[in-house]
Amino acid sequence: MKRVHCEVYGKVQSTGFRDFCWRCSRKTGVSGWVSNDLSDHHHVVLEVQGEEAQMEKFFSLLQKGDGRCQVDSIMKSEMPADPDEKEFQARHRF
Repeated sequence: MKRVHCEVYGKVQSTGFRDFCWRCSRKTGVSGWVSNDLSDHHHVVLEVQGEEAQMEKFFSLLQKGDGRCQVDSIMKSEMPADPDEKEFQARHRF
């Protein structure tokens, strides 16, 4: 099990990106959360965890986008996994 904290940059606010992340989590089985960063309108924060293959698929889907959002870059840093976390949440603010 792996967990990463991410800062996602691009056209990711006011595009339904948080809901898109939630849909990607449902397709891949990862858990975690996503939230807008209110200090930067081109920046979203998320934490995601899962097995390596699940994480790769999740980030691949994010990079492709859904036609409304566009990911320019993702800065990732590993962190300890949360064994109690079972779902993915789209939060309102970070």
